Amino acid sequence: MRGLIADFLHPDNEFSPFPFWFLNGDLKEEKIEKQMRDFVSKGIYGVVLHPRVGIPRTLEYLSDAFMQKIVFAVKTAKELGMKVLLYDEGMYPSGSAHGKVVQENPDYAAKGMRLVKEADEIGEDEQILYRFALQMTGENEYVYGTSRVLKDGEKPSPFEEIRMLVSGFTGGTIRGIHEEEDDGQKFAPKAGDLLNADAMQAFIRHTHEVYYKYLSDEFGETVIGFFTDEPSPTGRASKRGMIAWTDGFDGEMLKSGFKAEDFPALFLKCGGNERKIYAEYERLVNTRLTRTYYHPVSKWCEAHNIVLCGHPHSAQDSMLLTEFQIPGQDIVWRWVAPENDLSLSGEQSAQAKCASDVARHTGARRNLNECFGCCGPKGEMWALNVWDMKWYLNWLFARGCNFIVPHAFFYELDTPVQADRPPDVGPNNIFWDEYAVISEYIKRMCMLNTDSVNQAKVAVLGSCDALEVDGVRTLYENHVEFNYLLDVHLSASKIEKGKIFVRNQAYSALIVPESLDYAPGTIDAVEKAKAAGVYVTDHADRKILSFKTCLLSKNAGDIRVSHLRKNGADVLILVNENEKAYRGKVTVPFEGGLTILDPWTGEAKRLVTAGSALEIEIGGREIKVITNDAHKGELPLYKIDRRKKKRRNLDCSWTMHLPNGKAVKGLFDWRDIPEISVYSGEVEYSADITILNEAKKRMLDLGLVYEKARLYVNGKEAGVRIAPPYAFDITGYVKKGKNDIRVIVTNSLVSKYEKRAWISGMLGKTALTTFE
Repeated sequence: MRGLIADFLHPDNEFSPFPFWFLNGDLKEEKIEKQMRDFVSKGIYGVVLHPRVGIPRTLEYLSDAFMQKIVFAVKTAKELGMKVLLYDEGMYPSGSAHGKVVQENPDYAAKGMRLVKEADEIGEDEQILYRFALQMTGENEYVYGTSRVLKDGEKPSPFEEIRMLVSGFTGGTIRGIHEEEDDGQKFAPKAGDLLNADAMQAFIRHTHEVYYKYLSDEFGETVIGFFTDEPSPTGRASKRGMIAWTDGFDGEMLKSGFKAEDFPALFLKCGGNERKIYAEYERLVNTRLTRTYYHPVSKWCEAHNIVLCGHPHSAQDSMLLTEFQIPGQDIVWRWVAPENDLSLSGEQSAQAKCASDVARHTGARRNLNECFGCCGPKGEMWALNVWDMKWYLNWLFARGCNFIVPHAFFYELDTPVQADRPPDVGPNNIFWDEYAVISEYIKRMCMLNTDSVNQAKVAVLGSCDALEVDGVRTLYENHVEFNYLLDVHLSASKIEKGKIFVRNQAYSALIVPESLDYAPGTIDAVEKAKAAGVYVTDHADRKILSFKTCLLSKNAGDIRVSHLRKNGADVLILVNENEKAYRGKVTVPFEGGLTILDPWTGEAKRLVTAGSALEIEIGGREIKVITNDAHKGELPLYKIDRRKKKRRNLDCSWTMHLPNGKAVKGLFDWRDIPEISVYSGEVEYSADITILNEAKKRMLDLGLVYEKARLYVNGKEAGVRIAPPYAFDITGYVKKGKNDIRVIVTNSLVSKYEKRAWISGMLGKTALTTFE
């Protein structure tokens, strides 16, 4: 077995990114093969075969013609040493088989319930479940405790109003794979009833069984799993006011202890009591959804030697993830982002740990994230760049993610297909030629986060669909590693000798947020933990903060930390979520000869310890990894360069050469130059730099660049950068006297696809630094 450092330097293809491959065109075999070979050339050894809008109607979903395309892709993957995840829908949310479930039986369509006034019109398919008399205090609020069920013919008192709970079809649909099948369009496939066990057996029969018929020999080999995507009991574009329901579900709710009088609280306010009532309802829905959808699909996958992976509809649906062999979540719409404090605030900020912590507590080896979908800044999706992608990846890795599903690689980008949830973050973007750097980065970090155990001593209690967000900020900012622990997992845990044991985790402290509503029996488990000597509190107090993972010098609030044990070695992951560099001291929580690893460059260097604290530098949006794993062979020494240096500003030295042949002296945003204000492509920059003296080291910093820069020095290529810092070591390229410097800058695809101006080019703060 190779050591950890050796695995880091040469990570296995198992940890490859698994991009969503949008199969959105004619799916010609020669093009499928060409693209897959291109994937492998960039270090990509896994793919999700995702049918997407743009497939011609001649390729009907799951028809023989369609399946032959899938068979060819799987066969090609096998030849290339790739692995495949099959996608279980056409296109999403999952559970409808592109409308085939409802076509088999119209009663299998998604159903829901809503609360209406007595005078409101109800649909022909709707039935009245209950009539309520309520003492209303406003249009959408009533006095809690005044709700009562009216018997047939019974009338309300003068100070009461009638509300009726009605059930019927939601009218919900899914997004289909052909034109005119999107939300609100006439051919949108009807959503299935995910709470109906018979309907979901039909779903499995129409999708999973069909795939197995064509690909059974590859299940467990090339085909490793099914990806399920945002299953929604009501479907998309459902009737306003509808919430999940199915035939007989109200009776099931009552048998579980739900009170009939509380149904109005699912739709109206009642002095704050509605929150707890709705939480109880959500638990019952998720319990049923697990029984009718997730569990049968999970067991089917298990029986066919593959895994269930993907993610549920909501960011904190932890309970539903327990049925996944690879639980996952989804970064989308820039709800998590580097700006506006979105890293640590809002419901979505818990989603990465939601998946990774469920994996830790269920014994799942991997956990995934479908990332980058519609994550462009300021609503401009094609402006998503590698700098932001790197931040997202780091955000995930700091929280334990170890399976990356980039959203998305497009089979084609013909209009109007390109408008479907851009951007393409792979073969159709400007950084594709350099994508191997990204692939290796992902592989290294996923390798570290797999088959390792984080050493968190603090657990934060969560419920089936709610996790504490605001209260854990202090833990992040004070470098106290923690894991979310579901109430059901706490109740099933082993508690003794001052610790809570769940799988490989052992917690000495438990935070019980007062804002959440827990499953029955949870408080008894909390009291048991207290009695066993576990430290229990409702917030991050002084005692909790004493469980620091490591000690960092001041101004380190943007550094995220994770201490892992892997293959007998300790690993400390340090993630800088700020775009500015951090320089300080770190005291690691383990002993031994230390090595510092850079996952972006693949470098490994020895650390010389001076006392217990190490001085390190972590660049903006950068990860540094420290380990005590023994490494065979000599490694270079890590040190912060303190040599004297002279910085020479070069901003006035540059000439821009526009595509029309015009030369412009200086550095300008392309938006300010009429000829290229709305231009997508390359612009060449040139400069003559005279060097009078020799030096041991010279660095050329290109400053602010949007987005890709390829450098040539005296006719030789000196490197390419696709994200900051745009700095190059040019020591071996320059000579005394005059030096010819050329830079080819490629801007983002905003202008190409959106026909609008966007910040572009080389904007200044360029410099030549000489180290004496």
